[in-house]
Amino acid sequence: MRTIAFMLLGILCSFPSLNAQQTDQATIHFNHNSYRLTGQAKSRLDKVVESARNKEGIRVEIAGHTDSDGEEDYNRFLSKRRAIVVQEFFLAGGIDVERINISYFGENRPLNSNESAEDKQMNRRAEISITSKKAAGPAIFSMFRKDPQRFRFPANRDIYIEGKEGTVIEIPANSLVGKDGLPVTGDIEISLLEYYKKSDIILANLHTMSDTFLLETAGMINIEARSGGEELKLREWSDMFVTNGRDSIPEEMDIFLGEEEEGRVDWRQQGGIPEYMGAGIAVPIGFDGNIDSAYMLLELSRRSNEDSLWAHSNIESRRSSNISSRRRRVIRMGWVNWDRLLKYTQSTGLLLQLENRKPQTSTRLVFRELEVIVAPYGTNQNITTFRNLPVGQEVTLMTIGLDGEQLYYAEKQFTIERGMKVNLELLPVNSNELEQSLGELDQ
Repeated sequence: MRTIAFMLLGILCSFPSLNAQQTDQATIHFNHNSYRLTGQAKSRLDKVVESARNKEGIRVEIAGHTDSDGEEDYNRFLSKRRAIVVQEFFLAGGIDVERINISYFGENRPLNSNESAEDKQMNRRAEISITSKKAAGPAIFSMFRKDPQRFRFPANRDIYIEGKEGTVIEIPANSLVGKDGLPVTGDIEISLLEYYKKSDIILANLHTMSDTFLLETAGMINIEARSGGEELKLREWSDMFVTNGRDSIPEEMDIFLGEEEEGRVDWRQQGGIPEYMGAGIAVPIGFDGNIDSAYMLLELSRRSNEDSLWAHSNIESRRSSNISSRRRRVIRMGWVNWDRLLKYTQSTGLLLQLENRKPQTSTRLVFRELEVIVAPYGTNQNITTFRNLPVGQEVTLMTIGLDGEQLYYAEKQFTIERGMKVNLELLPVNSNELEQSLGELDQ
């Protein structure tokens, strides 16, 4: 018999994706055989650009279209010119060129039948889609949100990406599809966010938990793909491979996929039950400040986790023999986390009393020696509760506050003991001081 505490067997709850998105759409129309902006179009674009300037983390997608008059090649050229003139309007309005993507479809995506002059007028258009990130959780984190790295590829080419922090993404050609499940044509834009440092994870309002169970992470990333303003997904039965940006990670790390509901992200293991676990029983743990050890009988049946190989030789040739634990198959776009469930035999709860709580407040418990960041179980007035914490771990309990434009910060280092109650007092800091304090957690 083996005793292992607080390991979750396939009861990993699912929530939807961090950084919920808001999308605004607009359409302008053009005169026959023209790509000049009409007065009405300019007036509409003025309002659209002004709105875009007031949003955070925006992404602008512009798609040009024509009616069916004329040759197909000419119409494709004309639709491109229409998309470009709208792009130039956004650039003149102060929108960064890196935030704008254009596409053009000629006469191939009509709104109406082209059988009447009115129908053709509606088809001579440019469609604008502006996606902005809505902050998940307290507004504090919008001040520190990372800008994604962006990469562009033709849809019919294998995709190979290397991120600034070492992440490698490999996607076979023609593996990305639209909402209708059909392959896309033209260019695909991939965006990548990397979170390998504790400070980055905290400032992104992330944590390393699945429900109330603790995970130890080796890093998190977010991958998104778009084409012509449409969000893409992996085609059924298609895979991508993702390589962790660190030089090495423990062999027993598995892939967890992250989703979010009401600002709360959770991590669910890809494929369900962890691959190093067989059958078992999870012992429910209550919170009373003095929790006894919990045990679980597990049949450890580590399955082989050999990645299936792609037939794409030009991608496969890049595979290195020393990255088998880092390079993993991933079944969908979105949030990806290299994790293992934390093993321990003695647990307890912890209470935080924060007397001077601010209108926006976020608290995390950060392990000093492990890559573990714990979110609270709940807050009632000035008392914040943590559950299922391993006794004996050295940690930093930290809270960030925001009142108007003023940031606040408090932290305390200690070793977890049974039934602890900790008091913190928030003190004013500026953004540089906050980032410096959080950076010390990375050391």
